[in-house]
Amino acid sequence: MNANKRQKGSALPKKIAVLMGGPGSERDVSLATGQGVSRALRSLGAEVAEIDVRDENFQLPSDVDLAFLTIHGTFGEDGQLQRILERRGIAYTGEGVEGSRTAFDKIRSKEKFREHGVTTPLWDPPSAKLQSTAASYW
Repeated sequence: MNANKRQKGSALPKKIAVLMGGPGSERDVSLATGQGVSRALRSLGAEVAEIDVRDENFQLPSDVDLAFLTIHGTFGEDGQLQRILERRGIAYTGEGVEGSRTAFDKIRSKEKFREHGVTTPLWDPPSAKLQSTAASYW
């Protein structure tokens, strides 16, 4: 849907839930993103419900037509949130569960790029020992 070619408020879902926040370290950025998206949608005439998501037990109004995802990082971009919405039968913006999971996993993404002939810089996945050492450090 190209907003530049659409008349104000036409073709928008009746009620859009903007999901923001999330449990991860990028929560504050996500809240700011969600508030900006909410303002923009309202300026186009949409009815918006702002939903502060803290975990998988978030509640949506029963009359929501679309969830607009603005949660950054883990939980919002790795397929978890998408899976929850699919189980609930809620339409949402962005990629599906598997596409989100793949895009969030940088090594898996690079492997997919190479499989499809997309040039990508060489990389060396961290060894199990390095991963274990790093995990114990943090």
